[in-house]
Amino acid sequence: RLQLRSRSGNRLDEIYTFYDKKGDLVSEEKWLGLPKVIRGLVDTSIVIGAGWGEWSNFYQISGESFQSESPRRYIQLELIMSTDDPTVAPTMRSLAIEFDNALVQGAQGRILPRNADPNTDTRFTYTLWPSTATSDLGFDRLRLSIPSAASEVALRVGTRTVEISALRSEGDSLLFIDLPELITNDSVAVEFTTKVLRNATLFTAELGAVQQPGLWQSVEAIERRANTVFLPQLARTENLIGDLQITPAAFTPDGDGINDSVYIRFALFKVEGTEPQVRIYDLSGRLVAEATPSSENRGIKAFSWTGVDLTGQRVRPGIYLCRIDTRSDAGVEAAVRSIAVAY
Repeated sequence: RLQLRSRSGNRLDEIYTFYDKKGDLVSEEKWLGLPKVIRGLVDTSIVIGAGWGEWSNFYQISGESFQSESPRRYIQLELIMSTDDPTVAPTMRSLAIEFDNALVQGAQGRILPRNADPNTDTRFTYTLWPSTATSDLGFDRLRLSIPSAASEVALRVGTRTVEISALRSEGDSLLFIDLPELITNDSVAVEFTTKVLRNATLFTAELGAVQQPGLWQSVEAIERRANTVFLPQLARTENLIGDLQITPAAFTPDGDGINDSVYIRFALFKVEGTEPQVRIYDLSGRLVAEATPSSENRGIKAFSWTGVDLTGQRVRPGIYLCRIDTRSDAGVEAAVRSIAVAY
């Protein structure tokens, strides 16, 4: 059995081991204090430096995509060869890695501002600085990972404001930008407006090129947490539900295609690992129905109710109560609002 895994990084360090003339291990301080004639050898070991990723899962098949962070300057491979039969030993004949050259030698970036208000439109600027060699291709595409949909996107290259060649979104968290030119040494700044719902939200960027589709090179944070946005207000509030909207306030589930459903939409703060529950009650407190979850937008929850009770029958006209339960163990975990049903 052969088990292969990998990890990758950008930095290697050297560790020195000192010996005296007799071959005994000594400290560096003692080695420097010895007369030169009785100093022994100094062994140098190359080890991984700071910023390396964790070991990947084991590769399962030949030709599998590289599982560790990429692009990186160095990779380390670990191969475990084992057998249950003491008369048979595994052997490895060859190991090959296919790779493409990076677009630039490296790139560092940061997001500003670093603090924002929860679920509030905020104007951000993500700036990156590439470092290149003369043989580098450069990049003319950007892929930004953002917490929610972006608007009013603008682009600067160096000190120049330039037109975006193409702009598209994928889902609610990826923003793809085509630049009008190949970039090698100039800084690039992307301005956009978006909302942040979770504290310590990461904004990450990757570089791409039209000539090399499918190759994306990650941009490293220029300093610790330079790509992280914090929400200080969340630490000062116990409310877990925000921006609650119920539309329309009165709906008519009569099947005519107009206002046949009511929609409940809200932002969920500081809640991880559980799904909220939205239930409909009558004024006596009897459970009438459970709202149906629909699309989710990175912390924005959406539910709908068609005016049908738990037995599948259309409810009577009147006032009903919508109760949102975050199913959290802390904070103000529920909210109640009224809904009117009319025919």
